[in-house]
Amino acid sequence: MLQTAFWVGQDGILRTEWHSVRRLGRHPNILGFSTRSSLCLFLLALQASAQIPTPPPEHPRLYVRAADLPGIRAHLTNPLLAPTWDKVQKAAKTKPETITKPDDLTKLIAVKALVRLLNNDQDQGREAIELVRNRLPSATYDLKAQDISRQIGALMLSAAMTYDWCYPQLTTADKTLIITNLERLAKMLETGYPPTRGGAVTGHAGEAMLMRDLLGSGIAIYDESPEMYRLSATRILAEHVPARNFFYPSATHHQGSAYGPYRYSWEILCAWILKRMSGDDFFERDQAQVPYHWVYTRRPDGKLLADGDVFRSGSTTRADMLTAAYYHDGFLQNQFIHAPDFSRADPVELILFWDPTLEPKPAKLPLTRFFGFPLSSTIARTAWDDSSAIVEMKLHDYQFNNHQHLDDGSFQIFYRGPLAIDSGLYATYGSDQDTNYLKRTVAHNAMLVLDPDEKFRDGRAVNDGGQRWPANAREPLNLPALLKDGYRVGTITRRETSDDLCVLEGDLTKAYSEKVTAYRRGFIWINLHDPKRPAALIVYDRMTSANPKFVKTWLLHSIDEPSVNGAVTTIRQNGGKLVNQTLEPAAFRIRKVGGPGHEFESGGTNHPPDHQPRPEDEAGSWRIELSPANPAATDTFLNVIQILDDGVDPLPVTRTKEGVRIGGKQIKLKLP
Repeated sequence: MLQTAFWVGQDGILRTEWHSVRRLGRHPNILGFSTRSSLCLFLLALQASAQIPTPPPEHPRLYVRAADLPGIRAHLTNPLLAPTWDKVQKAAKTKPETITKPDDLTKLIAVKALVRLLNNDQDQGREAIELVRNRLPSATYDLKAQDISRQIGALMLSAAMTYDWCYPQLTTADKTLIITNLERLAKMLETGYPPTRGGAVTGHAGEAMLMRDLLGSGIAIYDESPEMYRLSATRILAEHVPARNFFYPSATHHQGSAYGPYRYSWEILCAWILKRMSGDDFFERDQAQVPYHWVYTRRPDGKLLADGDVFRSGSTTRADMLTAAYYHDGFLQNQFIHAPDFSRADPVELILFWDPTLEPKPAKLPLTRFFGFPLSSTIARTAWDDSSAIVEMKLHDYQFNNHQHLDDGSFQIFYRGPLAIDSGLYATYGSDQDTNYLKRTVAHNAMLVLDPDEKFRDGRAVNDGGQRWPANAREPLNLPALLKDGYRVGTITRRETSDDLCVLEGDLTKAYSEKVTAYRRGFIWINLHDPKRPAALIVYDRMTSANPKFVKTWLLHSIDEPSVNGAVTTIRQNGGKLVNQTLEPAAFRIRKVGGPGHEFESGGTNHPPDHQPRPEDEAGSWRIELSPANPAATDTFLNVIQILDDGVDPLPVTRTKEGVRIGGKQIKLKLP
């Protein structure tokens, strides 16, 4: 399918070019604009000219078409789906007067409309319409309340489902009432209406309010009022799709282990909405691989390795379900069916999109995987069972801001418990902890370089000595902004991936300000195939600072206090142990930072979160800071980390002419 791509050339002239939708994200200059007014002009131009798919002249067309209904109805008796369908039919009989919470009334409207759709139940259709007649005009919201757009959008969607699925029963007055109030509610959304607010790469505009609520409502009312669909679909296809097609080949989501699955779920649902309506695919097929990053970072205890702002333990159930069904992926089907929160899946989405007959396939995956540009990293595991040691080596090419942290070059290690961790606690966005510790390099296993005169966010954030904040922490509004406004932070220079050994090296100079003139970090992960000493990780750095007096610091974070004995640092957790031996620099200082009043120290001050961390938060309390004893413009660091059972002695480690020897295993190494 072809789309019109618009961009502003260097001469300032609006230009156009035809592209396959799936290739929009490959064009580096698409959608170049600098102001919101030009964005509005762009949207108007694109709305008039772009060949967005036209909703078919039939109902239903939101989430489902008439041709889909026989297959969906056949699934309702499947043992995996029948309990959900029974609950939906029972819930649809709930008396509205017994409901006290507005959100529960929104859900009741949706299930009544669904029963009308699948059972052709005219009574349920009339009741859904009556609820919409009563609820929509009276719906008011405190627009200052946090994330209120999610509640507004959910009501819009339920009304749209009623409009589309109960269409033959609507009167002309009903249609007018619903359209009028959908437009009224749309103006309350964070995106505004027309939906020009918010970024297309990160932020709430990439969640439900645009990619489900406005789009879905627009599809439902298109024949009588096409504007809402044209505005929402135009922006999604012009901005959101290209941005995601840019990063989907990495098989990683830049918003981390909590916001990543959440926002990806809206993206794959958007794919479903467009696919069911038009029959076409609009996102790169690489979208199908994004959930695999969470598969590889899933710990034996069920949590994910912390990545970005973490607000929950790492549920990917919805993402797995929608992706398995869309891409017919038996492995993700197996992940979904065996998820502990399988029964909590949204019943409407489960019934209309999920295929319970898709064969679950517990495929045997490789132990290691490289996740590529623009979010390069390697995840290495020693097993897929409770004995697994898991190591993440992160060398991202781009920094997207928002919920992504300034942690390029960082690493994490889990074995029986979290050993080398991402520290800090996500509590309140923009809080002291969030701005001055959690998101900053100091909270990660990465490198600091302290220029005492450096300013972060114009002096509003502390100087932790860490990585720069691209665009002064602003989120990129669109793909061209991401590509041209300094968000590039790294380049992979070498990678090798196998179940026995992984090598990952990169140039991270751009991750720092001009205080760093050259910096490369490399990792070598070795599977030792020893049940008590499963793996080792070599971390090597070569950094040149603009001023020899700028102190360089190598960080290693832990939950409990580490022990330091000369060049050897030991961290213990839950029966697992990490032993780090420093081989370079030849002369160094190791300082322990942590304990009461120093858990989240940055810039000489502690920055605690605004609520007390719980043990399950794994916020950490300690770190070591390893620095050269003598100032120099260029320094090299070489650290060998062994992962083993507590109570087991580490293997001897020696520096050799070829590299490093761990026990009897020689590892070739050439510092970058």
